[in-house]
Amino acid sequence: MQDRKVLIILIGACVACFMYLFALPSYTGSRGFVSPLDEGVRQFSSLKADTWEDTLIGKLTSGSDRVKSNPYTILQHASSQLVFNEAITKYWNPIGGVNMDLPFKYKSLTNYPVNGTKLIVFDNCPDWLRSSLKGKMKLCKYSNCLLSENRSMIAEADAVLFNGRSITPTPPTRTPGQVWIIFAWESPANLAHTMTTMHTLKWRRVFNWTMTYRTDSDLFAPVGMFLPTLKLPSYHDLLNIVQRKTKAVAWFVSHCKTVSRRMAYVERLKKIIDVDVFGRCGPEECLKSSPECLNMLNHTYMFYLSFENSLCKDYITEKLYKTFNVPCVPIVRGGADYKHLVPNGTYINAADFSNPESLGWHLKSLMSNTSAYMDILMRKEQYRVFGSHHGKQMAFCELCYRLNNPGTLWDTQTDVEKWKEECHAPRDLG
Repeated sequence: MQDRKVLIILIGACVACFMYLFALPSYTGSRGFVSPLDEGVRQFSSLKADTWEDTLIGKLTSGSDRVKSNPYTILQHASSQLVFNEAITKYWNPIGGVNMDLPFKYKSLTNYPVNGTKLIVFDNCPDWLRSSLKGKMKLCKYSNCLLSENRSMIAEADAVLFNGRSITPTPPTRTPGQVWIIFAWESPANLAHTMTTMHTLKWRRVFNWTMTYRTDSDLFAPVGMFLPTLKLPSYHDLLNIVQRKTKAVAWFVSHCKTVSRRMAYVERLKKIIDVDVFGRCGPEECLKSSPECLNMLNHTYMFYLSFENSLCKDYITEKLYKTFNVPCVPIVRGGADYKHLVPNGTYINAADFSNPESLGWHLKSLMSNTSAYMDILMRKEQYRVFGSHHGKQMAFCELCYRLNNPGTLWDTQTDVEKWKEECHAPRDLG
């Protein structure tokens, strides 16, 4: 009888092992092990299905701040096109399988033939861009592109980049078959000289491609991008930070007179809620590069203003991206369609309010509603920002990729002079 019991136990154990092995995920590589890439896919897929349950983020003891199961899922971003569809998967595929058309060589499994050196001359390269591009071309799939600032080599160049802020009255002599590209990270409203020059006959419709922050650029160079994080945010950690905050709104600004009239907007906003203004346009001081500025947003302020100097298509500057990963709610005001460029639910858009006063009352209500305020922070914590250096690198790698693949060359003859028509005057100041 004892032997029969042992036999039954052994058989049961074998059946259990078999069922366990059968239930293991089938994400295996060609050698029969789970690859890190497949593991990332599996983790991402499981996160997409999760919701914020009490069991995931803990329970608060009592009161209106008690955590409830939220109706939305982790990493919800279907309507934020640039989170994946427009920005990440176009050039970069951090979670899915290898995309053979990506411009970065370390994301490709193929060694591409080199078709001789491709010379790219940058006419009047901005100082701030020069240092950030040093050595970056070596990271591209094609390593045969040479970037030069020597204007005397323009005639020999395969492609010529023109700085949108330094367009000369007369274009240089163009070599047949040469690709001309305009580079611009400023809004058309801030490129008055360029827009005027573009209307002259000599410059009209001379560019093949554009390299800008605009989503319709031929070579998309975003100031920032959002990448979903696979780590669940900690509600209690954020709540501890929020409960120690003592001030309402912070604003870091250095250009006071702007076409967006943001100073006039803030003056009216200050009549409803306290706004501390740092920089050249206000009494408060904080060095732009100082970590203390971010520390203040982290520990002291509940909101910060990300107000653009002009209201133009897709124009979002580093004001939003550099501070996005700080536990503080951003308030945006610009001409971009934010719901397609920034993950939904992670910011407050001034355009949703008829005037500054209405926005101010909404902010005051959020300050007394911890649950609603925390809801925004928790959504924000689902993303991390890829900075401007990634955007520039992507654009230059794609340029090199195109120059090595003649089939990708097409003559768009971009009407740059029409960009200014896609800016508008403030509509919320009465």
